[in-house]
Amino acid sequence: MKGIVLAGGLGTRLYPLTKIT
Repeated sequence: MKGIVLAGGLGTRLYPLTKIT
């Protein structure tokens, strides 16, 4: 999931969502 967060750096808004998933 960390890779997704790095790739989605622009989507910091989805950060909490990705953390839950």
